[in-house]
Order: sequence, then C-alpha cells, then structure tokens
Amino acid sequence: MRRASVGASSGRGRRNSRARVRTRSRAEQRKIERLEERRRRKTLEKKRGKDRGAGTTGGEGREGEGRRGEEKSCICREEKRSVERRREEKRREGGRERERERERGRKEGRKEGREASEQDDEGRCERRKERKQKMAEGVIQRAGSSRRELDGGVPVVGNLYVKVVPPPDLNKNTEWFLYPGVWTTYLLIIVIGWLLILSVFRCSAGTAWTVVNLTHFAVTYRFFHWKKGSPFAEDQGMYNKLTWWEQVDHGRQLTRNRKFLTVVPVVLYLIASHTTDYRSPVLLLNTIAVFVLLIAKFPHMHKVRIFGINSDYPT
Repeated sequence: MRRASVGASSGRGRRNSRARVRTRSRAEQRKIERLEERRRRKTLEKKRGKDRGAGTTGGEGREGEGRRGEEKSCICREEKRSVERRREEKRREGGRERERERERGRKEGRKEGREASEQDDEGRCERRKERKQKMAEGVIQRAGSSRRELDGGVPVVGNLYVKVVPPPDLNKNTEWFLYPGVWTTYLLIIVIGWLLILSVFRCSAGTAWTVVNLTHFAVTYRFFHWKKGSPFAEDQGMYNKLTWWEQVDHGRQLTRNRKFLTVVPVVLYLIASHTTDYRSPVLLLNTIAVFVLLIAKFPHMHKVRIFGINSDYPT
C-alpha cells in the first residue's frame, strides 16, 4: 500500500512539474512575444518619426521659400510705392512751379495793363489840354482878347473855396450858362416847382408833373426859341437876329450844354406820361410840348424859320 501511495504521489509530482514547466514555457513565450512586439513597435515608430522629420523639413523649406518670396514681393511693392510717391511729388512740384509762373505772368500782365492805362490817361489828359488850348485860342481870335485875359478867366481852386471868374465869352446873354453849378440849379428849380404845385394845389403827382412839363415848355420856348437879341447894349446889335438857343456856345451844335437842354424835356415828358398812366388828354398835351421843343432844338433847324414865323421879329 505504501509503495502504491508512494508511486501515486511520485506520479502526481511528475505531472505537476510537467504542468509547471509548460506554464513557465508559455509565460516565457508570451514575454518573448511581447518583447518582440515592443521592438517592432519601436522600429515602426522610429521609421515613422524619420518619415515625419523628413516631411517636416520639406514643409519648412517650402514655407521658408514662400516667406522669402513674400518678403521679396513686399520689398518690390514698397519700392514701387516709393517710386510712385517720388513721381507724384515731382508732378506736384511741377504743378506748383507752373502755378507760380502763371501768377507771375498775371502780375506782369496787370502791371503792363496799369502802365498802359496810365499812359492812356496821360494821353487823354494831354489831348484834353490841347483841345482846351485850341478852344481858348479860337475864342481869343474871335474876341480879339489877349492870352492874359484868358489865363485870368480860368477858375482857380484855393483851399476849400472855388473862385470862379467869368469865362472868356463876350455874349453876356449866354455866358451865365457856362458857370459851374448851373445844371444842378436848373434841375433843382424844376423839382422845387413840382413840390410847390403838390403842396399848394394838393393834386396828384401825375398832374403836378404835367403842370411842370407844360410850364417848362412855355417858359423855355418863349425865352430860348422865340425871343431874339440880347438885353445888353454892349453887344451893339450883333445878336439881334438870333435867338438865345442860336447864341449858345457861339452857334456850335451838339455841345454838352445843348445835349443837356435837349434831354431835360424828354425826361419830363416820360415822367409826366408815366405818372398819369398815359391818359389820352394829358398824354396829347405832353406829346405836343416835347415835340415842339425837340424840333426847335434840332441842329438842322439852326437859323431856320418855318413858314417865315418869327422872321420879322422887331430888333
């Protein structure tokens, strides 16, 4: 029994030892396989790392080249911009210089224009002086007076007062119209007459202007175009056959005095017609008055008597 138990026990021990060997061998194999797998993984990881490194180095190179190209393009752009700026500055400077030249030309043109105008003014003054001298010489020849008398007849301005000496006109009947301020006085008399008519008769403005126009027509026609001769005996009958209008300015036509005396009745006619709204009876009277005065003042009517009227006026 003991032998059998010993044998059984020994058999069991052998079986357990074999199982242990098998389990150990299996564990070792598993370890070996794990180590090999780790080695394989490491090698694969190394290969992948190398591939990645190579790929990263290539990308970095490409990126570097791209950056360099961008830097070069930026530099080119900045250079182009600087060149364009320089060109724009040059253009602006050229434009400024042109404007300066134009301004200089304008200033020179203005100076030349001023000089030319001054020269023209001087020429006009000289011409006026020559005309005055010629007129004075003609008056001297007609009147038989001397140069000293003419120099004494020119108005002299002293301080704030004007000393007016009678002009070298022998006809005392017309010389009063040559004094300065006569035109202003003539117009003031007309305006004052209109105001007096308004205030006394208390009529409308148009009626007052009509009365002034007709009164002016009657007075001027009577004393300027109808009455002959001169009230002064010193003339010795030289102007007995001439009216006052024919004696003014020694009979010269279209002078300043004659133009003034022609314009006044026309202006009065226009004012009177407009203020009366061009009503028929008043308009007819004003038209007849201005028509008669204008015909009497025409240059072609100098020393002319229509139908012999006023030709036998007593001297």
